[in-house]
Amino acid sequence: MNIANTFIHLLKAITTFLVTAVGFLFSADDESEADSAHTSSTGGSLNYRTGERDDGTDPYGWYDHD
Repeated sequence: MNIANTFIHLLKAITTFLVTAVGFLFSADDESEADSAHTSSTGGSLNYRTGERDDGTDPYGWYDHD
């Protein structure tokens, strides 16, 4: 009986971890889509170092020269 209880607790812990991990991954995905939609509407040059759009004045940034 003790082994069965241990197995049930382990199964619950794994299930809780997986549900939390999947929820975290989906919430992070939603935020990145919202951020990219916001930055694309603000304009500016794409800084390949940061992956965001800015005014093009980052001294270490990598920009396309049109």
